[in-house]
Amino acid sequence: MKKLLGSSLIVGIALLVFSLSVLFSQPLNATSGKYQSLIDQGFIDGVKTPHDLGLDYLQQEPVQLADSSLLNSIYQAEEAVAVLPEDIPLRFDLGTNYPVRIGQLQDGEELKTRTCYDAVGYVNRSGAGEKFVSPFLRSMFAIEARNGGNLAITPEAQHILVADASRKFWQARRIPRIDLIVHCKQTNRIFVVRNANANAVCRDAVNSVLNRTLEQNT
Repeated sequence: MKKLLGSSLIVGIALLVFSLSVLFSQPLNATSGKYQSLIDQGFIDGVKTPHDLGLDYLQQEPVQLADSSLLNSIYQAEEAVAVLPEDIPLRFDLGTNYPVRIGQLQDGEELKTRTCYDAVGYVNRSGAGEKFVSPFLRSMFAIEARNGGNLAITPEAQHILVADASRKFWQARRIPRIDLIVHCKQTNRIFVVRNANANAVCRDAVNSVLNRTLEQNT
């Protein structure tokens, strides 16, 4: 029972951290300084937009799916990561589109199965780089499942959406955003992708778990 309560506490803390730090708004000047600090530390090589890297789907809301199909996949992924060691850094491919669909390219073609980029972490509210670990993925899956396949559709989420360059909030659309840290396999360079759609990132993570391509980030 104590072990169960301890696990519940860990997940609860992870849920809180994810909600309040990853999806929290930042003033424009603060985010600029935050990125420069990461560059100066050698943690990242630069800052890019999703379009810069050919990851346009990260600027769009994922394809709408039947709730039962999406939720079943999320539950499966959540169960799978629950048994992984909690302190091992993880990475997952970006651009996956199976078994859970994410979207289509602008020319109407289906997204590629995999791209040359993988997600290795995110930038938290304080500006520090965080690596993906199993408790974080599990909490992300739990939030999306609880909200019917969306990381932020509840009124409570309105005050934790990121701000755009004009410091206006996407409250009407309620699209959660995350400053994603990605690794380019071809050049071995690391970038922060600003304002990536967290729902699309979550689906990439779910697909990676279900496709058994989730890897340790060595």
